[in-house]
Amino acid sequence: MATNKIFVQNLRIVSVPDLVDSADLDVKVTVNNTSPSRAEITIKAWVYDEATGELVWGPVDDSNLQSTLTISRDSSQEFSLATTMPHPKLWHFDHPNLYRVVSEIYDGKGTLLHKKEDTFGIRKVELKEGKFYLNDEADKASWYYAPC
Repeated sequence: MATNKIFVQNLRIVSVPDLVDSADLDVKVTVNNTSPSRAEITIKAWVYDEATGELVWGPVDDSNLQSTLTISRDSSQEFSLATTMPHPKLWHFDHPNLYRVVSEIYDGKGTLLHKKEDTFGIRKVELKEGKFYLNDEADKASWYYAPC
């Protein structure tokens, strides 16, 4: 199958959990337009539970996960779709919960041009007082970082 002249080149997800009941997600979609003319497109992002395949968050839940815009001809441009997802299952060593994001590009007539998927986990990693923390929990192995 040939790739459309307008396609998702790269997909990157930045997730920041509040460790209470939500996580900020920023879905960064790099779109290439290799056609000789500019185009009006709609980008949508959907978040699925990787284990169950169930849709957990999307444009129906938050309109910020959909954007209609114009991309110049012969160009590459990064677009950001930001949202706050409620009640995420955090990734942890003991329970490595994962999500899958699907980014789709539609033309002005609503025809799907291209889509790209990526898997990600929602977690917070920190070094505090020389200890490694995952989701605000200190590493059980008591690993310490000793600066040189």
